[in-house]
Amino acid sequence: TILESFRTYPPTIVRGNASEIIVLDTMWGLANAEYNDSTTRPAGVEAVDEVDAAVDAAKRIARHLAKHSPVSKGAVAVSGAVDLVTDGKRTFRLPGGSAMMTKITGAGCPLGGVTATYLAVAEPLIAALSASLLYDRASEIAEAESDGPGSFQVALLDALWNVTADQVATSEIIETN
Repeated sequence: TILESFRTYPPTIVRGNASEIIVLDTMWGLANAEYNDSTTRPAGVEAVDEVDAAVDAAKRIARHLAKHSPVSKGAVAVSGAVDLVTDGKRTFRLPGGSAMMTKITGAGCPLGGVTATYLAVAEPLIAALSASLLYDRASEIAEAESDGPGSFQVALLDALWNVTADQVATSEIIETN
């Protein structure tokens, strides 16, 4: 089946909100057998779960990705109020970003594309961190320049184009392991 194939030959990076990460962990059978929370479900921008609820699931998925990767590396990025990025061994929290991201649709899909672009030139953990940080800085800039969700979405596109490497490089990263 497609699910079995996806589990056997997973991508190098998985990115999603907390609910999506928890469900993927469960679908792939990586979660503990006793974990069976029926309130957890993917819900797009309306994630039911907080990022902290997905920490263990994200680490398990990242280890699974690395196990099946030709380069023995993988990463998981969990979007939320404070993003989380892990390779299964090291875990980072990325404060910042904008709550306006929850007021628009379609922000996560381009983040996946940005993550893939970084993956073309960096290892999975660095790619996932860089893409998440770029989005956080761009969303902060966009929020400062917008008057609501409509102008925020346009300002976000402009900010993604204009954010500098220095703005990304000076971002706060907290290693939590």
